[in-house]
Amino acid sequence: IILEDDCLPNPDFFRFCDAMLDKYRDDTRIRHIGGANLQHSKQWGDASYYYSNLTHVWGWAGWRRVWKDYDKELSHYQPADVRAKLETIFNDRFAVDTWMEIFTKLKAGEIDTWDYQLSFLNFVNNGLSVIPNVNLISNIGFGANSTHTSDVNNPNANIPLQDLGEITHPADVAPQKEADYYTLNMDFNLDYRWMRYNKPKRKLKRWLQGLFKQQSHPPQPGEWLYKINS
Repeated sequence: IILEDDCLPNPDFFRFCDAMLDKYRDDTRIRHIGGANLQHSKQWGDASYYYSNLTHVWGWAGWRRVWKDYDKELSHYQPADVRAKLETIFNDRFAVDTWMEIFTKLKAGEIDTWDYQLSFLNFVNNGLSVIPNVNLISNIGFGANSTHTSDVNNPNANIPLQDLGEITHPADVAPQKEADYYTLNMDFNLDYRWMRYNKPKRKLKRWLQGLFKQQSHPPQPGEWLYKINS
């Protein structure tokens, strides 16, 4: 069980970790136990937690079977293989592109962190996380003196703690894709990027660029109008 020094746990966090560590000890589908809930009061299903492709690390838990695979330099992974894996997990092109940019900078030593690597290991090993449906970890370290979290107005700063109650389990083991999209949208601004991408002028520019790349396939009658409208 890992608790970062600027994070405040609800005592239920430790009870949750104990229960999840025991339940999923030998279940290799589950590679991470998160304590922070970044859904801002949105709950997914009726159980005490949901499954996610993402990892939250302010307060978390895991097993030796996972940590033994940890590779800070991501030395065993190549961009083409990572992109192929990301495209099986995320159906949003901007999410994939952003993770690939992070991966490239990690490989180049341009990002000083350790936790993105844990996320990538989760991705390439088809791993899932369990995330409580209430927030059990509050990061109280946002501020000017923080190493990474300087924006005090960040929506994830000082999220109130909640009580867990009796632990109930989901019926099916599958990631909540909508929950993950919500988190990625907050982090990567996906909706705004899609809005800019779909502006008519940009669509026309992309079509014209594609037209010049397809010299071997000149547009057929009616294809011009179809492409512009689509």
